[in-house]
Amino acid sequence: MTTYKFSDYGIIVDNGRDQQRVSCPECTPYRQKKNIKDLAVNIKEGIWLCHHCGWKGSLKLNRIEQEMKPQKKVYKKPAKILSYDLPENVLKYWGTRGISYNTLKKCGVTFERSWMPQTEKEENCTVFNYWLNGELINKKYRTGKKHHKLAKDAKLVFYAPMAKQKHSYSGDLYITEGEPDCLSMIELGFDNTISPPNGAPPENVDIKSQDFSYMDSLIEIMPKYDRVFLVMDTDGVGARFRDEIARRIGLERCFRAEYPEGCKDINDVLVKFGSIKATEIIRNCKPYPIEGKFDVSDFMDDIGNLYENGFEKGSSIGWDSIDKLYTVRPKEFTIITGIPSHGKSSFLDHTLVNLAKNKGWKFGIFSPENFPFARHVAKLSEIYIGKPFDKHYSGYMSKEELTRAVGFCNDHFHFIMPNEDDNQTLDKILDLAKASIFKDGINGLIIDPWNEIEHKMGKGEMETNYISKSLSKIRRFCRVNNIHVWIVAHPTKLVKIQAGDKKGQYPVPTPYDISGGAHWRNKADNCVCIHLDFETKITTFFSQKVRFKEVGKVGNTDLKFNIANGRYAEV
Repeated sequence: MTTYKFSDYGIIVDNGRDQQRVSCPECTPYRQKKNIKDLAVNIKEGIWLCHHCGWKGSLKLNRIEQEMKPQKKVYKKPAKILSYDLPENVLKYWGTRGISYNTLKKCGVTFERSWMPQTEKEENCTVFNYWLNGELINKKYRTGKKHHKLAKDAKLVFYAPMAKQKHSYSGDLYITEGEPDCLSMIELGFDNTISPPNGAPPENVDIKSQDFSYMDSLIEIMPKYDRVFLVMDTDGVGARFRDEIARRIGLERCFRAEYPEGCKDINDVLVKFGSIKATEIIRNCKPYPIEGKFDVSDFMDDIGNLYENGFEKGSSIGWDSIDKLYTVRPKEFTIITGIPSHGKSSFLDHTLVNLAKNKGWKFGIFSPENFPFARHVAKLSEIYIGKPFDKHYSGYMSKEELTRAVGFCNDHFHFIMPNEDDNQTLDKILDLAKASIFKDGINGLIIDPWNEIEHKMGKGEMETNYISKSLSKIRRFCRVNNIHVWIVAHPTKLVKIQAGDKKGQYPVPTPYDISGGAHWRNKADNCVCIHLDFETKITTFFSQKVRFKEVGKVGNTDLKFNIANGRYAEV
């Protein structure tokens, strides 16, 4: 068994004290206040937790870690800037784009010759220098033919020219899709402008596959803003990219720009219509429609899109027979019920793996019953590989398969667990899920089970009223954040069937059997039940409510569970 030290993870500790506070190697290099020691380390137990970024780990290796060497990405700093002088032809080019010499100088734009992979030769490049808290973090090289590259092995952060002077952000924040648009905004006087390091992915690439790790660089400053203006491209791929950024930040805080016909971004407006018109565009950004009063004219485009393309279908969860009854789509939530030990969590795990593998979905998981996390990852790995994790079973997965499975889980599953038992409230879970939407881009949230939440009802408040308010809060969370939520809720004590073929067995539970009353069925978009016949070993999937017909319908179908690999197969 390989033994690791704290230094293998970049953690520098002192000799002596069992419990220490040290700098966190994950977040300290990218924070403005580098002298704060937020990483709590327990030397005796071999564990650590950062109270700023949430990074945690253990030297006491679990079975997964025994097979894998810890991999902590080490970023390289780009080469230092040697000169801020810009050739005359570069100044002339950016002048045609409406960008003055003063703005180029203010933003620290430079010039270099660099090898470009697109042409496989050295070329003259405009260089956009990426700063964070006054420190050079990355560089983007851009040729006259718009070929791009970022500095090799450098950390992804937002392009924030004003961060060159350790700028203290305040007021509104503006986000563009590229560096020229960012320069255009600063030319117009909007200094609080930043831009993602990579643009929108092509139309044939799933937005969920995009690397959004640069969102980490906003974690500290984002709470300072009440409003965020998305001055981004409005073509098909640009709008999709803009809307994903808005989803992560929170639609309720975001405003979006609309451009004149023939313009797809703010630089187009600046070049074609001048600074007065471009500034007017920024001043007239519209909020994302979330709630309140709307006229039909506000969503005429949506009506036209529905007519041409039909209603959005739900995503398949991986079984043809179930797809006829139940699919999933964002902005909805599903209640899963069933008698304890009938396989609700196992079925949900298989559903998540299928969605992650086939659709690229990412999930936040609050599941105290599946604790510790390493054991839950082992279950998910079994489903992904299709082989047992446990070496007591024949045909168990190899080390290479384990490594692949854990990498898959690391990309798609993020675990949520408030630190204190008395703080495991619905509000706290949703707060952590919101943070994971921002940082990880999760598309689904699992609460498994409902009864593990710390339910804090008001004095004299009835349970039915509390359930109603909680489910309304979850429904709003789904719609605002464009996310799907699954809630596993156990039924109350059931009465056995007294006559017939099923005498002595428990009936199939429905949402009405969950403690709290009819609100479970009335407020949920979808209700399903997982029910196991212990004699035949057949699991039946019941679709008991589907709000929208394009998503599914009421009905049932049978599955068979394989205990060795945690998978369900159609009968």
